Amino acid sequence: MTEALYLKDHYLKEFEAIVIEVLEENKIILNQSAFYFTSGGQLNDTGKIIRLSDNQEFQVTNVIKQNNILHEVEKEGLKKGDKIIMAAFGGGFTWGSIYLKWAYNS
Repeated sequence: MTEALYLKDHYLKEFEAIVIEVLEENKIILNQSAFYFTSGGQLNDTGKIIRLSDNQEFQVTNVIKQNNILHEVEKEGLKKGDKIIMAAFGGGFTWGSIYLKWAYNS
């Protein structure tokens, strides 16, 4: 089961993780994640994965919860056991989006 890091640290922008399962070539399950999934009208977080062994980048296009947190990436290539770094960009993690909305409306 993926450990939900966003429950412990709402300001986390980058973290390391390990791919524990690959589903349908482009959907992965990690040992831990700070990416929030689509739920209750809130869109999922987006960002990128960098595989530590070769610095190859994979864009996270969707995050869903189906018994576990699934990260959908735009291309195949990640394997079980890959050590990765995940980072937010653009809208970023949930806290960044909420902060921008709060600052704009203040």
